[in-house]
Amino acid sequence: MLLASLGLHGLFLMLPTGASDEAMIPPPDPEQDSVAITRVPPATVAEQPPTLLGGPSGVGNPLPAQALPRLAQPLVPQPQPTGGRPTANGAVRSQGNRPASQTNPGANPLEVGARPPASGNTQAVAPTPPSTPPPPSRPLFDSGLGERLMAYAAALSLPQPQVDRLKVSVQRRFGYTAAATTRDAYSTNLSAWESTIQGETGIEDLSAEVDRSHFSVTYPQRVCLANEPGEVRLGVVVNPDGSQRGEPVVLRSSGYAAVDQKALELLRDHTFSEAEGIKAYTVSVATKVDYGLRPCLEAKPQS
Repeated sequence: MLLASLGLHGLFLMLPTGASDEAMIPPPDPEQDSVAITRVPPATVAEQPPTLLGGPSGVGNPLPAQALPRLAQPLVPQPQPTGGRPTANGAVRSQGNRPASQTNPGANPLEVGARPPASGNTQAVAPTPPSTPPPPSRPLFDSGLGERLMAYAAALSLPQPQVDRLKVSVQRRFGYTAAATTRDAYSTNLSAWESTIQGETGIEDLSAEVDRSHFSVTYPQRVCLANEPGEVRLGVVVNPDGSQRGEPVVLRSSGYAAVDQKALELLRDHTFSEAEGIKAYTVSVATKVDYGLRPCLEAKPQS
């Protein structure tokens, strides 16, 4: 009895059994699983060949459907149940072990890389040109402007005194006198001035003393000056109470009459310290030109 039970148990173990949740998969049939490929020759077009995209006959016209060769769709194998599929040598291959990057066998090979652009009349976008740099500062006068201004002034028939005053004003603002800025000019003017004040005051030994007070003027100007103005040396006679006696004089010029005039106006408003008797002083005034926030305008005409 025991031997019979062991025999039956061994017989049951030798019988093949399938998974409870899987169906038996038949072995592959080479005749049924083969892929049939049928080659169809391209259709003959009697008229002119089809127009390509972007051709001269029209932009954006797709190719005719008859001109594209057709291939038979490969047979798509039926999906197998999860759990594996027998291969040719009898091994079971798991569906989960397939690489994810496999190409779909049912995809049409003609669709890859054969799609026309979204719009047939798309134009290339022109690059944005670089921003134009700002032009350099233009000269105040161009070539020939002086002659035209003179001709215009002559046509106005202005009185000669008015024309002369205009010339003097221009000369004072822009005319630079280099000879009046030298030490020799200062020495000559100082000697002449001391002789003059000695005769006016009746004090024969009256000579100028140096006043150490600090004075400075700023000259606003938009047109570039040919030379920077120098220091102004002035002479002034002072009464015992500190008030000025007469008008101050220029002993050494800055080079520009307009700058010298501003220095004289500054000194007229100054009151000196009281002293015994009449005094003569020489005063130094520093000068500076203010062209503003922008570069000065060039006054020289273009060649």
